[in-house]
Amino acid sequence: MHKYHNKNTIFVKKAKIIVSNLKRTLAFYTNILGLTLVKEEAGAAQLGT
Repeated sequence: MHKYHNKNTIFVKKAKIIVSNLKRTLAFYTNILGLTLVKEEAGAAQLGT
């Protein structure tokens, strides 16, 4: 019982780390995607004029 509880705690800690890393990665890629879209819109606007 105690061993199982210990493994469970370790798993939860790892899961929390993975989730926080995923959130950070997602935010990072969202920023890049946002910047790329803004650049493309600016480029399209220049082509239009």
